[in-house]
Amino acid sequence: MASLKHLIFFTLSLGSACAEVYYNTIVDRYFSPYIGAEDILSAHRGLEYTQDLIYSPPAKPPRGFWIGMERFSELFFLWDPVNVTASTTQHEVFGHGYRIRSLNHEGAVVKSYTIDVPFPYGDGGGATYFKYKERQVTTFENLATASGGVEATAILANRLKLQWLQKGSIDGRESTLYNDSEHDISEYIWFTSGKAGEDDGDIGHYVHNLNKTYPHSHLSIRSLKRQALVNLLDPFTYYAIYAWWRYVIAGKKTSMPMIPMWSYRYLPGMRIGLTPFGPEYYLDNFLVKDKKPIYFYLRGGHFSKQTYFGFGVEHAYLWNLESLPWGLRLDCWYQPHHAFRDLHYSLKKLHTKGHFTSQPHNRFLGLALTVIGHKKLWSHGAVYFQIGGKTIGYLEGETLQPSLIARIGFTFW
Repeated sequence: MASLKHLIFFTLSLGSACAEVYYNTIVDRYFSPYIGAEDILSAHRGLEYTQDLIYSPPAKPPRGFWIGMERFSELFFLWDPVNVTASTTQHEVFGHGYRIRSLNHEGAVVKSYTIDVPFPYGDGGGATYFKYKERQVTTFENLATASGGVEATAILANRLKLQWLQKGSIDGRESTLYNDSEHDISEYIWFTSGKAGEDDGDIGHYVHNLNKTYPHSHLSIRSLKRQALVNLLDPFTYYAIYAWWRYVIAGKKTSMPMIPMWSYRYLPGMRIGLTPFGPEYYLDNFLVKDKKPIYFYLRGGHFSKQTYFGFGVEHAYLWNLESLPWGLRLDCWYQPHHAFRDLHYSLKKLHTKGHFTSQPHNRFLGLALTVIGHKKLWSHGAVYFQIGGKTIGYLEGETLQPSLIARIGFTFW
């Protein structure tokens, strides 16, 4: 056991990339939640940088009632609406839209998006309008589409946490971007009415079709609301709230207390996720040393007499080549066989029969592995790439089918 511990921490200690904060502008085949998150965060940083150029913040920001009201107005009337719009765009375009695009079926197409004017200038919200041929789409693909929005915003929140750990602090202008994204799923669940139906929003649709697909169990909106309470076990949520008010009162960024662990600092968090085979819990774990974060998670759930679980680790700073970081991401899972392309479980048959009387029982192991690297172009810029692949199965932000994982773009710092 001691040798295993030493091996793990030796691996985590590899690499000595400089502690820059890297911002990525990237693309992939289906415009996934990962590229949406990275591009949105880069655009957000660009807006922050522009504001700082126009109004350079003093080294010692002044305090007082009127300057506090000025910063309050800045966040409330400028940054909070920007953050809501960014989160909604991630939810619709890179969430629901991604799942439709990644089906790669003839006739499966996004028709349009609606991103409404956010509070306090409007009611906010958004919608994705799409069509597909029900006889060509399985109920499992439909369930992934219904939950795709909250899946995408969870990824946006995750990428923002990694940037905060790189910087070692939280900028109050990013606070509501995090909480709007991290708790997108919480708000959707808690504000869904008790009677789930296909037309009762994303969560109502998800619960209704999940129960029709899996005949051996029943998920209620009430029980799902209780399960979503786990999202309150997220320390970043409270750090973000504090950072918002600290920005108003003091005009300063906020550091994040973490748990000392050998030469690292550690912070856990918990959240709920929605899969095509039922809800699951995530135990997210963050290690950081020299402002180089490591993310690893455990996930698992039980629904309709089926237990499923998985784990993953992302270390983007494993090696250092040309003064730039290279790393790996590994994900493994053990899941029910959800027969993604078995048209015996088509959405058309579900609507015709009202519910299925049987479900796939075979379970399987799945794996995804990618290399994350950079090639320097100039003093503060590089080509970014992520290349690898995955087997069949549900993994946040990736296709349901076996596929190549390929993302490319630019990194700047």
